[in-house]
Formats: sequence, structure tokens, C-alpha cells
Amino acid sequence: MKSMRLILVVIMSLSFLVSAMTESEYDLSIKVTRLSDRAIILSTEDGSGPQVALASSMGIVVMSTLWSPGIASEYRDILEKEFGRSDFAYAINNWDRLDVVGGNSAYDDAIIIGHERCRENLIRRQESLDRHLQELIDMWQWKAGLSQERLASYDPASEDAASERVWLAYCRRIADDLSKGYSLVLPTLTFGDRLTLDLGDMTLKLYYFGRASFESGILMHVPEEKLLLTDFLFQGHHLAPTPNRSMAELDVPIWLDVLDTVLADENSVERVVGGPSEIHSREWLVARRDYIRQLWDEVSAACEAGLDLETIRDRLSLETKFPYIRQWDIYTNDGPEWTEQEHSRNIRLFWAQHQTFAAHVVQKTLAESGIEAAVQKYYELQSGSDNQIHFDENSFNALGYTLLGEGKIDEAVEILKLNVEAYPDSWNVYDSLGEAYMNNGNTKLAVENYEKSLEINPENTNAVEMLERLKKE
Repeated sequence: MKSMRLILVVIMSLSFLVSAMTESEYDLSIKVTRLSDRAIILSTEDGSGPQVALASSMGIVVMSTLWSPGIASEYRDILEKEFGRSDFAYAINNWDRLDVVGGNSAYDDAIIIGHERCRENLIRRQESLDRHLQELIDMWQWKAGLSQERLASYDPASEDAASERVWLAYCRRIADDLSKGYSLVLPTLTFGDRLTLDLGDMTLKLYYFGRASFESGILMHVPEEKLLLTDFLFQGHHLAPTPNRSMAELDVPIWLDVLDTVLADENSVERVVGGPSEIHSREWLVARRDYIRQLWDEVSAACEAGLDLETIRDRLSLETKFPYIRQWDIYTNDGPEWTEQEHSRNIRLFWAQHQTFAAHVVQKTLAESGIEAAVQKYYELQSGSDNQIHFDENSFNALGYTLLGEGKIDEAVEILKLNVEAYPDSWNVYDSLGEAYMNNGNTKLAVENYEKSLEINPENTNAVEMLERLKKE
């Protein structure tokens, strides 16, 4: 099996320093939460960096290997002490982001498992791995900067300050680990819709969840432990799986099918472990599923009736159709305004699934006839009267990054220029176009777009860092 493993080691020479920290300041204070004699959650004190592990008669199974071999080895040492054994059977890649599979090499004695899309996406990232890693480093540096600002406003002796220091160390540790070097080990065993692993005294059922918060996410069910692991697909402060900025398409019917399957037997799930290190009841997830189904059915019927988005929003307000959500923890903990925003966003996202994405039509035209024809098709669609053609920032931004990943930089520039034209008030479209120009070697236009992004969003630390780098060249 090891001979099948493709290892790509990238030693990165980076011009910046994350922050000078002592070894003690890097201490993540990893805690152990025992779900049972055979199931453990490792995480930081505030629940970040969660890893669930199972001790079966066939060996230890870990879900997520985290961001680097170093931290993965620290977690592994703790698991070996907790379980009193060192035989690892499987390491599961829950999704394909580089900072959740970076510890794969620490489990070279285990079979690495991921969805087939996870492996495919990781392979695509190999050709531009430096860029993808830099984006992650920038993101974690940005989070560390925000954390540092919050920490300065707290009483140093308060619980808030103590919790913030843990989060700050976590963000800095990830950025530092990723900047020192990276070993990409691909999954050696992949699956399509579902995979069942016989672990001797227990069974692990893996379900592909479809496009949701990310593209290759999976649910993991251990019936013998009455345990369902959703990772970050379900979180307490969201009503439904929430996509990232680069994803416009969702597989809602697949979500419902998977949830119906794992929740069919009332006795097979008692606890639901989500992110970050949240533990919920079966009833909590059932309520989320029922909300998703009701909203999907209502939006689908409204779209079939030809209603526009604003009319649908008015008809499907929390007050009118979903008053029960006011009794949920999200309404109490995060407040009415946040909950209303979540619900309104879900209506828009579900509505969009019933439209034809203009980005897809443009992408198909580009593949068949080239970028000039694709741009022409864009304007034809934009000026047309087909209400089923859906334009949105995220799908065109995703298309631009797809082209960048394929090395089609000139094409990516043209697509991202269209996004800037369509969404001139969005800081993110200028940031993306700036990156495309930077990859194209056009420093002048890269600087102009990063500066515009920063003008709209002064907290865009990625633009600050990119501008510093570009102005040194």
C-alpha cells in the first residue's frame, strides 16, 4: 500500500516570520475528552483542532490528521498513551483542505482514506502547491492578527483572555508549521458514495455528503458506539451546512438522503460530534434535517410556481413559516439578527440551486471555443431575458481559481475581470483579480487591485501582505 502513496515534499523558503514565540507560547494545551472506552476527542482547551479517534480490535482509527506532521505526531503520542497501544489501522481525510490532511505522513503505518473527490482535488493542488499553502498561511496569520487585537482589549486575568491566548497560539502554530515545510500524502483508499469498514468489534460507515461546506466532506457513523461524526458540516451557530465563498452549488437532496439513512434507526445514534468539538443529541440533528427538508421543499415549490427571490423570502420568513426556530439554541446564543441572516442566506442558496449558473455556461463555452467566445457568451447571457440564468459572485470567482489551478492564467484574468465589473463593491473580487495579475507577472495591475480591495475592506490582511511582497519586487 505504501508503494501507492504519492509523497510530495515542498520545502518553502518564505520571506516573512509568523511571530517570534517561545516554545511555551506554542503550547496548545491539548485536552482529552472521552466519549467511551473506545472513543476519544483530542482538541485544544477551547475545542479547536478536533480529532476523533476510535480504538477497535483491528487498530486505532483517526478522523482528520490536521495541518502538519509535527502536530499530528503530538496528537498521535497522546492517543498511544490514552489507548495503551500504537497500532493504527486507518486515517480518514474528512475533506480536502491542505491544513486538515497535512499530518497524513505521521500515519505511514495506516491506510489513508478519503472520498475520491478529496484525492482528485489534492492532486490538482500539487501543481500550484506553494500558492495554496501561502493562501492558508495568510488566512491563519490574519486570524492571529484579529485574535491579537481582541486579546489586547481583554482583562489579562479574565477567562476571555485565557481562551483568546489558546486560540492565538493555535492560529500562530498552524501558520508557523505550514511555513516551515509541507508533506502532502494522498489518500490510498478512496470511495464514491459510501464505504463500510469492518473493524472487528465495531463498524465504521462513511457517507459522502455531497457539495456542502466543502466539496469532499463525509459523515462517519459508528453504530456500536451510537456515534455520528459530522465534522464542520454541522455547527451550533449555523442552521444548515454553510458553503465557503468559493462554492455556489449545493447537493441538498444528497444531504437529506444521507441524514435519513443514518437517522433511520432511532437506536443507532445518540451523540453527534460536530465542529469545533461540539457534542449534540440525535434530536438536535433531526431538527436540523427537518428544517433543511422543509425549506428545500418550500423553495422548490415556489421556484416551480415562478416566484422571484424576494417574494420567496417574504413568504418563507421565520415568523411566517419557521417560528419554532426561536426555541433553538442558535436563536438564544447567537441572537435574532444572526439567525435571520442565516435563514435568509439559506433561502437564497436553495433558490440558486433551481437556476442555471451563468458561470457553468461560460465555462463550457470557454472549453469549446476559447476565452473570447466565453466573454461574449457572458454578455449575451447578461443582456438576455432568461430569468433562470443565475449570476453570482462566488461561482465566477470559483471559475477563476479553477483556471488558475489549471495554469490558464490569461483566461482566469479575463473571467475575474468580469466579476469585478459585475460586483464593484466587493473587496474579494479585487483581491482575486490581484492574485491573477500577480500570477501573470503584471505587478502594476496586481498592486492596483489589491489596493482597491484594501480600500473597500481595510481588514483584508492578505492584501496588505501581498502589497508588501509586490512592492519589494
